Amino acid sequence: MLRCAVLVSGGGTNLGALIKAKEDGIIKSCTLSIVIADREAYALERAKNANIESLLIDRKALGKARFEQELLLALQERDRYDRARRISIDPLTYYRRPIF
Repeated sequence: MLRCAVLVSGGGTNLGALIKAKEDGIIKSCTLSIVIADREAYALERAKNANIESLLIDRKALGKARFEQELLLALQERDRYDRARRISIDPLTYYRRPIF
């Protein structure tokens, strides 16, 4: 089964929809395994309530380049990172693509 990371920056309404779709059996091919936020966000609380690991990587404090490094490192450490280091596009653009 595919393990999915969800990047969030706000209230987490899209995350809530993904969690509900997973619970309802609509999403069957992936497990929501980590939620990563670039700032304090209610989405982190949604993740906690759904027993999904969450991580805050403060983009404002780190700056864009360092944030992207920390993001990729976090994904690598959790074995949830795919081909981002081998592709020539911005890693954040790659991870923002829809998964279904």
